[in-house]
Amino acid sequence: MIRLTRRAALAFVTTVAFAGLTAAPSLAAAKIQRLVSPGGIEAWFVQDATVPLIAMEYAFGGGAAQDPADKPGTANMVASLMDEGAADLDSKTFHERLERRAIELSYNAQRDAFRGSLRMLKDHRDEAFDLLRLSLSQPRFDAVDVERIRNQVLSNLRRESSNPSSIASRKFLEVAFGSHP
Repeated sequence: MIRLTRRAALAFVTTVAFAGLTAAPSLAAAKIQRLVSPGGIEAWFVQDATVPLIAMEYAFGGGAAQDPADKPGTANMVASLMDEGAADLDSKTFHERLERRAIELSYNAQRDAFRGSLRMLKDHRDEAFDLLRLSLSQPRFDAVDVERIRNQVLSNLRRESSNPSSIASRKFLEVAFGSHP
């Protein structure tokens, strides 16, 4: 008869339970399709029927490298404002609609791309895609939102100016790439 200590028995049970949890996702293999629109837009469609969630990531060429020399931070500011109201929805109303349906919509500007992300439960896809469409085609850029976001950006820049990781990252990019965008 094998006699296990309490610690060994706990380790065995934990290992078996963990193995069962990690094996479960492999039972529902995701389908992946490469799609290309008539206009040449490429998309990768990944479908997993086990989760009632739609998640979408998208990017447009451009980004911070295309900021005017005399207006650095333009792409970052635009990205920060894209979910601050659209069409006839002010920022508060726009965010209330997102929150009411647990829709996550965000934008960010990188060096060479302008990116967006959208996540929602399948049941709320119509409203989520409507809000995405409005934010892309009819952003508001209300003065009060521009000033609030500008203050947030300035606060982040002040914090990053004394953050060792941020300083090291900027210095690396400067040494590695010089003035190249």
